Amino acid sequence: MTGPVISVSSVSPSTVAVGGTVTISFSVSDPGGVTFVSAFWRTSASQQVNVCPNGMGLLRVSGSATNGVYQTQCTLPSSGIPSGTYTISLNADDNAGNTSTLNETFTVTGGSSDVTGPVISVSSVSPSTVAVGGTVTISFSVSDPGGVTFVSAFWRTSASQQVNVCPNGMGLLRVSGSATNGVYQTQCTLPSSGIPSGTYTISLNADDNAGNTSTLNETFTVL
Repeated sequence: MTGPVISVSSVSPSTVAVGGTVTISFSVSDPGGVTFVSAFWRTSASQQVNVCPNGMGLLRVSGSATNGVYQTQCTLPSSGIPSGTYTISLNADDNAGNTSTLNETFTVTGGSSDVTGPVISVSSVSPSTVAVGGTVTISFSVSDPGGVTFVSAFWRTSASQQVNVCPNGMGLLRVSGSATNGVYQTQCTLPSSGIPSGTYTISLNADDNAGNTSTLNETFTVL
């Protein structure tokens, strides 16, 4: 089946400074009718993703559901994002459930030149083998010359059948060091029943001030 036809009339300005706003206007046509249109932007490395506007679908500013013009504005953060080429992805769905996507680009100036994520090193995952209902303590260091803004951890089975964030969906607290080179610690308590034995993965994630993200995976065994 064929999805809607998306044609872009303008992406303006083509070059924008951090904190600025890009206005995109494009037409979407489909003989069966367009049901939903959305747009989001990302860096070339997909380090930062934002939906315009605020996760909602776009409003049609003229025309009809079978041939209409849609418009939205994407406002960039005033800091913490890199300079370079960004992509706007335009998406449209029709009444038959078909989806079409068209990508356009614009250039960001005045942003950070930092495109490297934090360095994560694990000092301990203890114990390496734990019974159901037990607790695993992980302690690891994160360094970044521009500063670390958020650190998180979650565990999952090898088949990703169960996922839990430690602790309770919140970011981890730094127990020593600084934002540029610190040690973070958390505990993951497993349910007392209903989970399989086997090898589990702990994913450690760290974000820096430039919007870069790094991930490191470690494992432990559940009896």
